[in-house]
Amino acid sequence: MISDISKDKIVILSTHIVSDVEYIADQILIMKAGRLVHQGKPDEITASINGYVWECKADPKQSEQLNDRYIVSNLKHEGNQDMLRIVSKQKPYENAVQVEPTLEDLYLYYFSEQFGENELPDKNQIL
Repeated sequence: MISDISKDKIVILSTHIVSDVEYIADQILIMKAGRLVHQGKPDEITASINGYVWECKADPKQSEQLNDRYIVSNLKHEGNQDMLRIVSKQKPYENAVQVEPTLEDLYLYYFSEQFGENELPDKNQIL
């Protein structure tokens, strides 16, 4: 419905539900604390955090430590291991591999409560 309306009009959608934005928007504006922090097409703005998103497998104890230290955008239990998706400037874990960022990763990058002013922590130590 919103897609139909937006064909010949500008539609402003304020939401934290990233999946809505992913399927609807041609252009995205990200505002934080009343100021514009990013603007562009979805693939352009997610590219701004290329190299900051990682996936790795860890046992539950390591997974808990990673969850305490980093922005974890997804956690999936797979038997006796967990698959984590982590947003970090530095490699968070020895077996972590870089993956392509999503809009949800970008949202967490800008709005995670544990970090301020659109800055990720510098994590120099790999667990």
